Amino acid sequence: MAFGAWLPFSPLASSLGLIHLPALYWPLLLLTLLAYAGLTQTVKVWLLWKKWI
Repeated sequence: MAFGAWLPFSPLASSLGLIHLPALYWPLLLLTLLAYAGLTQTVKVWLLWKKWI
């Protein structure tokens, strides 16, 4: 994942046709990852509480 994030900033970017991502991309990515982790943790706790897993 780190390699994929670095690739648009690398010397290979122009030959691969890659451009820099907008600055708003990184906070939105972080927010999405945190929301996903929080949601999965909440569902896991709820399933354990119901004794379904």
